[in-house]
Amino acid sequence: MDSAFITALVERWRPETHTFHLPTGECTITLEDVNMLLGLRVDGKAVTSPSEVSWKEDCEKLLGVMPQKEERAYILILIGGLLMPDKSSNRVHLCWLPLLKDLEKAGEYSWGSACLATLYRNLCKSSQAGVLSIGGCALLLQTWGWSRMSKIAPHNPIKSTYPFAKKWSGPGMKYYKTPQHDIIGYRSRIDHMNADDKCTKRKLQFGLMQNIPEPPRCMKEHHKSSLRDQLDTSWALYYVDENKEWDKRHNYLLDGEFLDGEVKPSHEYLVWFFENSKPFVSDHQQLADPREPRTRHPSHTTPHNFLELPTTSHSSSPY
Repeated sequence: MDSAFITALVERWRPETHTFHLPTGECTITLEDVNMLLGLRVDGKAVTSPSEVSWKEDCEKLLGVMPQKEERAYILILIGGLLMPDKSSNRVHLCWLPLLKDLEKAGEYSWGSACLATLYRNLCKSSQAGVLSIGGCALLLQTWGWSRMSKIAPHNPIKSTYPFAKKWSGPGMKYYKTPQHDIIGYRSRIDHMNADDKCTKRKLQFGLMQNIPEPPRCMKEHHKSSLRDQLDTSWALYYVDENKEWDKRHNYLLDGEFLDGEVKPSHEYLVWFFENSKPFVSDHQQLADPREPRTRHPSHTTPHNFLELPTTSHSSSPY
């Protein structure tokens, strides 16, 4: 894992909207990304623990030494250690164990949406001041960033095949003219993203015009919830309304005006975005484009392929 790249992404996460704020607008990780990168199922039952669990008996019964029990133990480590890890680095929460009682039925759950929701939650926590580490699927975060920001990604001659995160595994990766474990380099590269650097925004990813969005849904209460000392909590009952929403997920369709021509957000959206965000992170001294030759007296004019936006774009105001 490239912790510097992950940090550079966390710095741009906004908990209010669950999006990354870049110089070209907003973008985020979607369920489609999870499926394409990791191959996880995204359409299925909600991943939530049952109401009554006997933890001691279940551990003894489900995690013994028989072959199927060994498979359960491996899957539990895979879930709690890779797909939905916390920040402990060496512990796995038992809330996943009851879902593995029947390994055939375990495949009916939407593990992809659970993985994404866990990452969203950890991004929200880690974006707060003073937080020094992050939980959630770092593999998803890193491979999504590389797949969407190709000019920052390492080069690999391996042909992309499903699931596409495999492209950035194993030998052969080269960091030619790209940062590696360099937070300042990543910040600068992202700060110099322009109209030619395609990191597709939310609606644009699905062929719809990106206009000014509606006010985001308030998620403060969800951000406060914690698994700590909640081993006997029935999350299926605690989040009964959210589970009902998930069961009706096919009724929640993204709508909007279809794009006709170039894939880019509306001018109104860009003006709104730059008036209500902080898309640049680097210090002013570090905003010189690392891809351009350095001069003794750098020009202050906007490069020809940068977005022309209001001069107030470096100011920030909360949503």
